[in-house]
Amino acid sequence: MRLKRGTYWGAASTPFCADAYLFVGPIFDDTNTLSHSLHLKKVNTILVEPDRVVIGDDGSTYDCVQMKDFLSALAGVVRRNETGFENHSRMYVGDGYPRRSEANEALRVNVLFQHIQKMLCGEMAVVAETGDSWFNCQKLKLPPGCLVDAICNGRGKCWTTKVGCEEELIEVIDGAMGANKDCLCFIEVMVHKDDTSRELLQMGTICSAANSRPPNIP
Repeated sequence: MRLKRGTYWGAASTPFCADAYLFVGPIFDDTNTLSHSLHLKKVNTILVEPDRVVIGDDGSTYDCVQMKDFLSALAGVVRRNETGFENHSRMYVGDGYPRRSEANEALRVNVLFQHIQKMLCGEMAVVAETGDSWFNCQKLKLPPGCLVDAICNGRGKCWTTKVGCEEELIEVIDGAMGANKDCLCFIEVMVHKDDTSRELLQMGTICSAANSRPPNIP
């Protein structure tokens, strides 16, 4: 069985294939489903809720099944299948490296994440705040043990330093990884407002079109 790992954002996602969909504690609102554009086949769906499991389009429900118990049992029977990944790897052409920045040039997002990629190790966790960071962090090649925590921190103001060009970024990273490596460091990166990922642009367009529809008032 092929299971696609990652975050599926409906119409804003890249194409993928899978034999089944496993949802663990999902919330199917307009944001998580990108204006209800998932278009999944319910017959291949396994929905795991805190105290029950729902399978298929006929709604076969197994009550009084704890989420942790079901996932523990499932982990014991699922077997790794690399066939789909191997086929994909043979055809995949990766993105090129971004060009080097000019002196004091405004920092670009692809340059920023190139430096973030170099910093990562298995003892780290990447915290992605709401917005384009969600999409860009999913493109990082995470070393074993390193995970991404996607959050919505509201109006949290915890930043301790700001950078606007690659030279400043390199200097700040050296300090964060050196003298301040045992501290909790926050770096605010100033980039152009239009320097965004393809996924965010698609998401904004789809959500805008859905939210601009007139209400269905009988």
